[in-house]
Amino acid sequence: MSDEKPHVMIVDDSPNDLHFLLENLKDEYAVQAATSAAKALQLAEKDPELDVVLLDVTMPEMDGYECCRRLKANPATQHIEVIFVSAHDTVEEKLAGYDAGGRDYLIKPAQPDVLRKKVRMAIQQMKQAKEGQEAQQAAMSTAMTAITVAGEQGVILEFLRRSMKVNSLPDLAALIIETLEEFDLQGTVQINLENEKISHSSKGFVSPLESELLLKVKDQEQRLLEFNKRLLVNIPPFSLLAPKMPDDEEKKGRARDNLLLLLECAEFRRQGLENQTLIALVEGVLLDSRKALKDINDIRERQHKTAFQILEQTLDELVIAYDSLALLESQEDTLTKVVRSGLERTFKTYEEVTDLDDQLQAIIHRMEDVRGA
Repeated sequence: MSDEKPHVMIVDDSPNDLHFLLENLKDEYAVQAATSAAKALQLAEKDPELDVVLLDVTMPEMDGYECCRRLKANPATQHIEVIFVSAHDTVEEKLAGYDAGGRDYLIKPAQPDVLRKKVRMAIQQMKQAKEGQEAQQAAMSTAMTAITVAGEQGVILEFLRRSMKVNSLPDLAALIIETLEEFDLQGTVQINLENEKISHSSKGFVSPLESELLLKVKDQEQRLLEFNKRLLVNIPPFSLLAPKMPDDEEKKGRARDNLLLLLECAEFRRQGLENQTLIALVEGVLLDSRKALKDINDIRERQHKTAFQILEQTLDELVIAYDSLALLESQEDTLTKVVRSGLERTFKTYEEVTDLDDQLQAIIHRMEDVRGA
């Protein structure tokens, strides 16, 4: 089978499902089909250019999970990306798919756009993985050489020390993965916030199946979920997947404790970052309040000065007007009382503005007390 298009195999014992998948992929890919897992294994070994296998889970004689395990166990076919196709949408089924070596999971009946997107992403990430494999191995070797022979608790303490210098959640997620590798483990961490999801992985990318698994366990009560060598750790909003835990039970137990403690420390630092954001917000409000109060005070002073100037001018004009109007003394007294009443109201308004200044100053002092506490 030779073609410039990426090679895709569809494996399904249902003619209708096989036809549906074939029709939606044949224009973009070189597609071949198999109606059994055994036939798929034979065809895959003969096609070194095969990139992706769309693998039905439920088939007679050999199911999709076993077929995937055999593909991954064979050096000639272990590079092939497997996307499981199933009618079951449960954590257990997806864990089984992940455990077998799959990179994604497609729910029947598949939407054409979703189908094509998942196949396209699988091929793209497979190419990225191939291109970065040598660089990743070199980076891993350098990282392992730089790891000190410190105890496991020392690694946690070092994480705490370094986390105090972290100023963003993406950097904190990266530090978690770096610390994970110091325990000779690999994994993927996800931070699920109300309006944001941050992911980081030892591989350099997070597969859709990993992301969905971490998203599904975040609301569960269990802090630990084990599946064969896989471990899911859940300290909301942090979820961590370690796909290859130690075989030794004692080492595995210590690893579980260390990963729990690692995420608890990460949550402590996340709360600190949240508090820093709040403090910065309060400081910004204080600065804005002080500036606004100064502006108000400057305007009030100008208005006060102008008002007194106008009043003085009005009084002078009134005195002059008395002579030209030939008013009776009682009339002059009446006009003078009117002007004095206006003065008193002006002074009262000024006193009210001064009281408002005092209230604003008191509010700012209380905000500063809260920030200091």
